[in-house]
Amino acid sequence: MFTSKKMKHFIAVAQQKSIKRASETLFITASPLSKSIAAIEDKLGCPLFERRDQSLELTEFGQILYQKLLPIYEKINNIEKDVSKPSGKKSYTICIDKDYPEFVLSNFSSILEKIPTIKVIYEQVVSHDFIFQGDKSKYGAIITFKNIRNDDIVRHDLPCFEMVFAVARKYENIPLVQLINEIPWIQSTTAHNPGLRNNILPQLMKYTSRPTVIYRDYDIATRMKLVSEGNFISLVPWSAMKMFSPDNIRYIKCDEGKFILNDYFHYKSDEANEWKKVISFMSENIINSHQ
Repeated sequence: MFTSKKMKHFIAVAQQKSIKRASETLFITASPLSKSIAAIEDKLGCPLFERRDQSLELTEFGQILYQKLLPIYEKINNIEKDVSKPSGKKSYTICIDKDYPEFVLSNFSSILEKIPTIKVIYEQVVSHDFIFQGDKSKYGAIITFKNIRNDDIVRHDLPCFEMVFAVARKYENIPLVQLINEIPWIQSTTAHNPGLRNNILPQLMKYTSRPTVIYRDYDIATRMKLVSEGNFISLVPWSAMKMFSPDNIRYIKCDEGKFILNDYFHYKSDEANEWKKVISFMSENIINSHQ
């Protein structure tokens, strides 16, 4: 709300000592985080971090800046927490399933942070037993691609994230079916989650029964670089077109229907009125992200 994104990014990298780990805590991809840090360094005219072994350490100037900014950052965060619970307005907590791919977590996070009365937490929804438990529940609602079945829970379908295949321009004239069967896929380790695979794989059966899928702990920027070089193809969100140049990458929709990632908004049946506006707001923003 009040905190500068660049300040938040710098503090996160300084504390996590890693672009990758910081991006995970912020629920954004590593690429914009790296660009944000580079922009700060360019503006200040000196480096803030230096690589040592497998971690990023603050330079002497970076350490001075961190010590000056941290108390300011913490004070602003405390102010945001106070004003996010205005008198007479109830605050709500939404749990987002950690098994979602990073781009979905980032998308949901950026949408919900616009609502001051909503607090977001991220936990793995492991089974249908992951339900609300009366007044002691720490969740007001749950967003997951898994369908939670319980008599006291209402499920609302959010607009689905459309997925497309990203392939190198060198394969311009090769049909999608041939690419899917002949070129290995590179996907994030998150996509190896059984629930996510069960959501996507049935949609692929019309193209191939045994795709060669390689799962690596790469962010989407790294995957897209490998795709642009022609080594792999990858299933990515349609919104990736806005992030990565189509000069080197071709985005292909499937010939029959769409690849989609289902999103379900679950809430307790006696709280429908509280969640209608939130669901409407999220739906509008998800649809806009597809434009």
